[in-house]
Amino acid sequence: MRISRKNIKFRYQGFKIDAMGNSWVCFAPKEEVGFTGEPSKRFPNSSRKARTSSSPSKNKGKLDEDAFIQQQAIAAALLFRHHQQNGSLSLSRSTSLVFPSSPGPKKLSKSSSSRQRSRFDSLIQPHQLVIDKVILAGHDFGGACISYAMELFPSKISKAIFIAAAMLSSGQSTLDMFSQQAASNDLMRQAQIFLYANGKDQAPTAIDLDKTLVKDLLFNQSPAKDITLALVSMRPIPLAPVMEKLSLSDEDYGSVQRFYIVTQEDCAIPVSLQESMIEINPPEQVFWLKGSDHAPFFSRPQSLHKVLVEIAQIPSKQV
Repeated sequence: MRISRKNIKFRYQGFKIDAMGNSWVCFAPKEEVGFTGEPSKRFPNSSRKARTSSSPSKNKGKLDEDAFIQQQAIAAALLFRHHQQNGSLSLSRSTSLVFPSSPGPKKLSKSSSSRQRSRFDSLIQPHQLVIDKVILAGHDFGGACISYAMELFPSKISKAIFIAAAMLSSGQSTLDMFSQQAASNDLMRQAQIFLYANGKDQAPTAIDLDKTLVKDLLFNQSPAKDITLALVSMRPIPLAPVMEKLSLSDEDYGSVQRFYIVTQEDCAIPVSLQESMIEINPPEQVFWLKGSDHAPFFSRPQSLHKVLVEIAQIPSKQV
């Protein structure tokens, strides 16, 4: 027999217990049982009106059912509290209790497993979830992120795509790369706002951008509605990761196929800087997005999609 705790509310021995026993509130002891929601699954054809009938036989059946459900609910709630207090709580996906209705092998519900997971089980690491190789794409500072992943897990990555992104050499930081063009990019210098979480007498901890200049710097070819969304979502950039120098090897990082997508109307990372990174650290192939600003997913989404699909269809390098 299967008894659902979903629709049970009761007060017992100074405790108010609702639903799955998750709420405990002290009250004076009362004998009160209430039911909400669907009719009992034990009597599928019963109704709320039938429960209020004055027939002695029906009332007796109702009392027997109520007493049984109350006993099982109390037992479940007390067991829940016991495990909760002892730190051994482990919940299955099911929200019901399952009681065998006949002797024989125990049958498991579809949501059960042969062993319930414990909170003390070892956690699965992200790279363990990847069975086949993936294609990584990084934009702007994301180029440094995917470079780091390529160095750590080259066997899990088939291709890496740099979209107007920092494509660094070993021993270089993203800050090193951007400082190459900072002096010549007046708009970037004007838009930068340094933040000092540790005080003005300490080194800056993050960098923000002046919202009044962001449109001309990052979204000079993008639709107005996308710019509005972007301005709401933008957050300061922490400087610590930007200043970290990467250690990249030919055996790991160099074993992954790299592709670069140049954004031709980019005011944040000008074409000259993108070409410089390509020349110093040549990828397998370079693609050009005509008319794209620093955010091609806004300014040229269809063209970007076409290039990404084309790269995905290029045969992977056999290692």
